[in-house]
Amino acid sequence: IGVLGSLLFLALLALVILTCLRATRPHVLPEALKRDPQFLPNTLRVQKLEEENAAGASGAGSGDADLGAAQAWWQAPLGWAFTWCAILLLITGVPNAQWGNMKY
Repeated sequence: IGVLGSLLFLALLALVILTCLRATRPHVLPEALKRDPQFLPNTLRVQKLEEENAAGASGAGSGDADLGAAQAWWQAPLGWAFTWCAILLLITGVPNAQWGNMKY
């Protein structure tokens, strides 16, 4: 279990470092890590996409009620679902100490 936990921690650390390097110093990364897959949101891209602001460009609001849902990131519900599952696991596991089965 310790080896698996260490590997997961190192993978998470590598992902955080890669994300920071893509945002701050993309010139130090190889070309394969500079590419922007289509599913990435604009905040994680190296080459930022131009954002369309239809309401601001025309000057008059169109009265659209979806507030830009057509341009929303399509994986956002999946991200929210995993986040809420992790929060619920922490809320139930940490106070009960069932995640570690600690013995004094």
